[in-house]
Amino acid sequence: GPENGNRIALWETNRGCPFACCFCDWGVRTKNKVRLHPMDRLAREIETLAAKRVADIYVTDSNFGLFKRDLDIAALLVDARKRTGFPKRVRIQFAKTSNQTVFAISRLLFENEMLWGTTLSMQSVDESVLQAVDRPHVTISTYRDLKNRYQRHQIPTYTELILGLPRETRESFVGGIGHLLEIGMHEDIRVFELALLPNAPLSQPAARRRYGLKTRFKPIRLTGDGIAREFVELVFGTRTMPYADWAYCLLFAEVIQALHNGAYTR
Repeated sequence: GPENGNRIALWETNRGCPFACCFCDWGVRTKNKVRLHPMDRLAREIETLAAKRVADIYVTDSNFGLFKRDLDIAALLVDARKRTGFPKRVRIQFAKTSNQTVFAISRLLFENEMLWGTTLSMQSVDESVLQAVDRPHVTISTYRDLKNRYQRHQIPTYTELILGLPRETRESFVGGIGHLLEIGMHEDIRVFELALLPNAPLSQPAARRRYGLKTRFKPIRLTGDGIAREFVELVFGTRTMPYADWAYCLLFAEVIQALHNGAYTR
């Protein structure tokens, strides 16, 4: 990176995903196997990243905190920071079913000022939607207890929702965000549009027909002249959420993210 900028590294400690959420092509392709990289190799890599003064490490594992050893890996990162000053921050996609190890990792990194925030992701608050997409999930009351536990230790959390999932309606989506606010999830709610990835089960013709998915291609980012443009296929309507409802939900989500995350309406 430039001399005055941060160095960022993408780093994985294992490969694969034991889940098979149907909007994702990760677990489907790895046949639910996870291969762990050896600990001695990971220790050497941490030393190398610290020596190169990498400020931010993005852990690209699909479920960091799923294994007990992940806490040991977090401890190695903290140790490197104490000895060398690097890495300064660690960004993690935490295990989808948040557990004791995730909490311990979050606490360790937070106490050493290295945590970006802990994901308590729902994707949807509606049970039937989560069943439709084969997403592992917890009940809203378990979710509330988890959130309260993090809050008691002042550890920042955020939740992610996906707009446009099968069986979601305008009522269930807006009501879901209301639900999250009612249980005190005021810190950070992030909403993403559903993208159809090439190998994901949801992208297959039968699933598209079954759920009435309407899509269009959108550039991933604005690019300058001479730079190739990449596109992503976004869902903007389903059998249970026609375009007008989708547009309403998108606007509602933008307002929540701007006003509530921005603390104007808390």
